[in-house]
Amino acid sequence: MITTHQPEMTWQSELFASSTSFAAVMEDRSVAEGRQRLSPRAAFQELLFERAHLVDIRPPDQRAIEGGIAQTLHSEGIANPGLRLILLCQDGHASSLAADALAGLGVHRTTAVIGGFDAWRSLGLPVRA
Repeated sequence: MITTHQPEMTWQSELFASSTSFAAVMEDRSVAEGRQRLSPRAAFQELLFERAHLVDIRPPDQRAIEGGIAQTLHSEGIANPGLRLILLCQDGHASSLAADALAGLGVHRTTAVIGGFDAWRSLGLPVRA
């Protein structure tokens, strides 16, 4: 008589055993989506429809030399904490790192502008002197 051993399917029981498994997966997904970077045009549209705050993380002297964006927050408080934060630096690198750092601190509705202020300005989007 030949007997075959069937492997146990423990992954199924482990996946559905915890009531938080699905919630954890969805939280990870929302965190990843929150950090998805935006094109300068998409960021501008978010600002136009008042769906986000733009936070310019460049130093004040750099903003004075290069210019800035009118709807930008600097060190002031955020008027509506429910809105997404769009971070802007000069080239998009530092703002991406800052968005990841904020997400690590629990501020998940953050993103960065691809290409930063340089890309924003090169597309002819509004800049203030």
